[in-house]
Amino acid sequence: MKFTAVDLEKRKPLWTDFSELWLDTEIQPDTLNYIALEMQQSGYSLSELKDIYQHEVAPVVYQNLLVIAGEWAGFDEVWLHSRIQHYLRKPKIWRKFRGFISRPGMFYATKDHWATLETLFHSEIIDDKIN
Repeated sequence: MKFTAVDLEKRKPLWTDFSELWLDTEIQPDTLNYIALEMQQSGYSLSELKDIYQHEVAPVVYQNLLVIAGEWAGFDEVWLHSRIQHYLRKPKIWRKFRGFISRPGMFYATKDHWATLETLFHSEIIDDKIN
């Protein structure tokens, strides 16, 4: 998958936001409100956002919740962004195969949060909720 430098810069905040769904911590409603607001302001459609969540972020960070002492404070952004870009340079057939065999474990802990984000994306989020 080839992205321009502008595309990558536009995606990076979303990569960081979505990666929070795989941290080894309880996600607070304010965090979900913040992520949903960022989704609304991104200019991407919900379908595009779901693709970023499922096919760009999840394959890189989902294993964090499968280890005993997973990351809980937040992924290093430089590491996260470089790993996602590295993953996206892999052949599409490889990414599809890996996604197919890993899919059951990728979303077990985030599917409810994603459903909430979809609902919030379609709602009117007031900036004051997260301040």
